[in-house]
Amino acid sequence: MAYKGSAVILVPTDSKQYCVKVDGHVSFVNRYMKVTPYDIGRRIIASLGPPCNKKFRIENIDLVGPLLAVLILIAILNYGYRIKEPSATDLTMAPVTSVLLYIVVNPCLGFVLCKLARASMVFWDLVGLLGYALYSHLITLILSLMIYQEESNAFFFLCLLSFGGLSALRVCILLITSIPKPAARLLVCSTLFINHLLFLIFLHFTYMHPTFIYGRGSDKRVPTKIHTNL
Repeated sequence: MAYKGSAVILVPTDSKQYCVKVDGHVSFVNRYMKVTPYDIGRRIIASLGPPCNKKFRIENIDLVGPLLAVLILIAILNYGYRIKEPSATDLTMAPVTSVLLYIVVNPCLGFVLCKLARASMVFWDLVGLLGYALYSHLITLILSLMIYQEESNAFFFLCLLSFGGLSALRVCILLITSIPKPAARLLVCSTLFINHLLFLIFLHFTYMHPTFIYGRGSDKRVPTKIHTNL
């Protein structure tokens, strides 16, 4: 698979730089898999807020950063699943199953809606955009795990709005620029925005909350040994 594109190459010659424009095809590996750690870090920071200034206006998307986010997310969820009370894990599917279902179903659903809305975004760009948005889930779950009190979920919902809401808003803003019709913008952006936040809520209460039982709440208090493991 190849993608049309252009690049600007700076060639130093005799202490001078000549700007050469090269038009051609960009392979899938070069476009989405070849990225430096510095660029991944910049794109992670940019994914945590709307593209309101130059620091957050990074348009190039890769698949390496989202892959790292998925692996780290699965590891954190498995840890949270392990420290839950045994009675709260009987009717719950494994964390890796939930994450894999989300990263497959949500981009496909979003891409179908984008095609119906005649958006100009490529499928793999949408996958990378939604994948980088998972870093807001990581930050929210880690902070809630480290500073968590079962008596109140206010801290989790504060992180949900601060990190999850801003990252979802970034996805919506970038999608709005590629969708021509206002009604289609509302449909696509609202669907992905709601899915993004609901998935984070599902992960927190299903796998990270010590006593919450999937399908019904639990009023039991958290044992002291759970907090001492953190």
